Amino acid sequence: MSQEPENILGGKICRVTLDLLAERVAALADTDREVFLYPHIRADADALGACLAMQEILRQIGVRSRVVAEESPEEVIGFVNTDAAVMGVFGYDEFPLERQAMAIALDNSGGSRLGRRLSMYDSAPEQWVIDHHIPDQPDESPHIWRDTAAAACCEMLTRLGIYWHEHFPQLQINEDCANLLMMGLLTDTGRFLYANTTSGSFMTAAYLVEHGAHVADLNLYMYDALTEIQMRLRGLVFQRVSSLCGGRIMIDLVTCGEMREYKASEDDLSGVASELRRVSGVELAVILREVEPGKYRASVRSDDGGAARRLALRFDGGGHAAAAGFTLQAGSPQDCLEQVKAAATEEMSCAPERELP
Repeated sequence: MSQEPENILGGKICRVTLDLLAERVAALADTDREVFLYPHIRADADALGACLAMQEILRQIGVRSRVVAEESPEEVIGFVNTDAAVMGVFGYDEFPLERQAMAIALDNSGGSRLGRRLSMYDSAPEQWVIDHHIPDQPDESPHIWRDTAAAACCEMLTRLGIYWHEHFPQLQINEDCANLLMMGLLTDTGRFLYANTTSGSFMTAAYLVEHGAHVADLNLYMYDALTEIQMRLRGLVFQRVSSLCGGRIMIDLVTCGEMREYKASEDDLSGVASELRRVSGVELAVILREVEPGKYRASVRSDDGGAARRLALRFDGGGHAAAAGFTLQAGSPQDCLEQVKAAATEEMSCAPERELP
């Protein structure tokens, strides 16, 4: 069998890596040993969709698995109609680590992106990574399949499911799996509006629709349906957002007090940075949220020039060229806001005094 990369749905796979992973996984079939699947902290729909789709793939080939999530996934993917086997996410404090035969990090490379679960991941007899992010350090392990040209980890998982049919003839991308994978694809391409969208993204979407993905329903629940809390929180941000550099940058910060006042959760701010980025002339949008006194979390969106990731890297964050994030320790909310404004204006090579009223 050739070891050269192969094109599936417009994207590459690495046969040697996926053949080895298939061999390792097959050895666990019909045993009580398990594969633990790890999304990144503050998992989005691509990370959770990839993990749950991988769980369904493993279930079909007779391999036990668990998704080890840092937070409850219900608010992110609770609308997806899947059976109990696919939705089997458990609190990791109760996990029997002695059953963990393999750990797979999906949509991340492990390390700090696993938060409190890192020791669990490191304790596995072998660790694997399936990721589409640009790595902070060169990959050295042979157990990594990385494709930075892929728009989403779920795009990669779709290719894996198709390719693994050679190893496991019983494997099918069923309706549940197709919806989970489409959910991640829609998220990381911004409904195919982001610059990372490729012809392969559309080919993957077409394949998933053919296998039962409900695009209209997913779009409704993920993007078009707002709660009253989300609507009012957006009104607060849109009314006062700071516009810098002649309208090229937009930044706002939501405090703990405001989150309590609006009875809002972190998920209620999801998508706000992307909405600011849609304003004509805006090249960089940042939404900051006060997590606790002195600690702030940022969602950054930009055009395809890479400003989002460069700004995030200034604060030891990371992500994609046009969609990134970081966590910042600072004093008051105003101190944090001024610090990020200064970094953003420097990144965009414009003077801070050009802020618009």
